[in-house]
Amino acid sequence: MAMMTINPISVVDIHHDLKGQIIQSVHEQLAKNSKQVLDNIHYVTIRIKDSQYSAQLGGLRPVEIALKRRGIHQWELAYISVYGYLTPQSIALTRWLDFDFQSGKCLLAPKGDWQKMDGNPRAVKLYHQWESAFLSAITDSQFDEVKVMLIG
Repeated sequence: MAMMTINPISVVDIHHDLKGQIIQSVHEQLAKNSKQVLDNIHYVTIRIKDSQYSAQLGGLRPVEIALKRRGIHQWELAYISVYGYLTPQSIALTRWLDFDFQSGKCLLAPKGDWQKMDGNPRAVKLYHQWESAFLSAITDSQFDEVKVMLIG
């Protein structure tokens, strides 16, 4: 597999240590789950989930992280999306939370409106809360399904 560096561009003031941890987590998942050479790949989507998550029982919501190639060995975070069930009776997952680093906008509630992240204390606070919980779940191996999709 080709060596790569991931350099996210973000208007959310992500704490440096946490940013490093999330990028490291994504890089580790790619290394573990992708046997393909990344030289001709322009976009990577990683889907991480807990197979026990359900509308009735709840649990860790599924996460999708997308990376976009910026250069030969440079990648940036394109977006992070979190999915969940609206109610215990829901059949389908709904986008629960979304941070789109390319547009600088975020969706902070399942039926909310897109908002700018820059200068938005609520978005920054929510991002930090989500990121901390996500990194803890990754560290504790609470997610048991990881799928990597490579797009040329």
